Amino acid sequence: MVVDHVPASPCAPTSRHLPGFGIFVDASPLYAVTSGLGLTLLVSSVAKMIEARNRTRRYWVHTCWLAFLFVVNVTSWLSLWAVKAHPT
Repeated sequence: MVVDHVPASPCAPTSRHLPGFGIFVDASPLYAVTSGLGLTLLVSSVAKMIEARNRTRRYWVHTCWLAFLFVVNVTSWLSLWAVKAHPT
């Protein structure tokens, strides 16, 4: 006897992803952790610079670079939400 069709279990998921989200569901937490670690490193570096302000000299290029990296990190996190609308 040959079985042509095996009915799916009613509890079995039909798709791995939520409808309308695609790969965003998988990429978002990974990027959140990576971005959070980057922001943590930037903020802790600024805190160390503030603690050592009497022993070190500040250079305007370094300050601008830190501000630029902070803005890029936050902007890239916010722009990730625009990817949510695109199909995979």
